[in-house]
Amino acid sequence: MSQHDMDIANQAAADLRADLNNALQALASTSSGTSAPTTPYANQFWYETDTGYLYFRNEANSANILVGLMNQSTNYFNIHQQARVFDGNESSYTEIGSLQRVASSSLISGTDTKGFLISPANFKTAVDALVAGTGIGNSQTWQDVSSSRAVSTVYQNTTGKPIQVNVDTDADVVLQVSSDNSTYISVGTTLNGVSAIIPNNHYYKVNGSGTVGYWAELR
Repeated sequence: MSQHDMDIANQAAADLRADLNNALQALASTSSGTSAPTTPYANQFWYETDTGYLYFRNEANSANILVGLMNQSTNYFNIHQQARVFDGNESSYTEIGSLQRVASSSLISGTDTKGFLISPANFKTAVDALVAGTGIGNSQTWQDVSSSRAVSTVYQNTTGKPIQVNVDTDADVVLQVSSDNSTYISVGTTLNGVSAIIPNNHYYKVNGSGTVGYWAELR
C-alpha cells in the first residue's frame, strides 16, 4: 500500500526510477492509505486501509464519493445502502430506486414509486398493519342483528371492510349479493342456514317470503 503525488520530478536516473516505482505502486494499490492522498486528482480511486472503504474523487476534485466497503475479514465487497439505481444514459437519467432499506411506514402508505430493499421484518410489520385494518375477522365481533333485518329488504355493507352474514329463515329463500344494487348473485338458500362474505360497499338481501329465524353478522 502506498500513495504518490503522481508528479515525476526532473532528477537523476536512480532517483527517477525510485520515483516511478513509487508512483506505479500507488496506482497498483489504488492509492491506499489511512487517509486520502495528500495530492488528490479528480476521478481518482483510493482505498482507506483502516476502514476498508473504497472512495472515488469527484469531478470537481472537492470531495470523496464512497463507493463501498472492502470487507477484509469475509473477502466480500459491500455496497453502501445509499447507492442509487438509475435508468438512462450519460446525458439523461432518472433515479428509479436505491439500496436503502425502506421503513415499514413507507410500505404501509405505498406511495413511493421507487424501488428499495425490503427487510422481512419491515414487510411483516406492514402486512400485519394492513391486514389488521381491512381483513375480515380483525377487530370484528359476531352480532345478532335479527331484530333489525327482514326478508326482501336491501342492506349495504358500509363498515369499510368485508363482513360475514349468517341467515336462517322459516322458508326456503335465497341470499343474494350485489356490487351495484342492480345485478344480484345468488349465493345460497336460507332454509337450513346460509353464510356468505359481503365485500365492503356491496349490497345484500334475502329474496323471497318468510320470516327471519336468526340473522347474525361478523362486523
